[in-house]
Amino acid sequence: MKKLKYKVQGSLKSRTIWFGAVVMAVTWLENNSDIVANMVPDEYSGLVGYAVGIAIWFFRYATVKPLEEMAPEKIEKRGQTATDKLNEALETNSLKDY
Repeated sequence: MKKLKYKVQGSLKSRTIWFGAVVMAVTWLENNSDIVANMVPDEYSGLVGYAVGIAIWFFRYATVKPLEEMAPEKIEKRGQTATDKLNEALETNSLKDY
């Protein structure tokens, strides 16, 4: 059960998860209101699909850690808070983990 907790906490820091939430929200708005429906002409709607697919592909390749590893509690249990870890990376100019 803790692994699920860490996955949920880690997902809040995931760019892929947030991008998926934005895609779902925009799709809902397109289907249920006139706010988004007329923004993209029908002849370009296929390009939007390609762009979303490419973005998801990019986010997947940018992913370097499993969701459980991104959970704040998990990082703190290793003896270093997420803020400390980020500050250390900024000081040493090594942001390879971020």
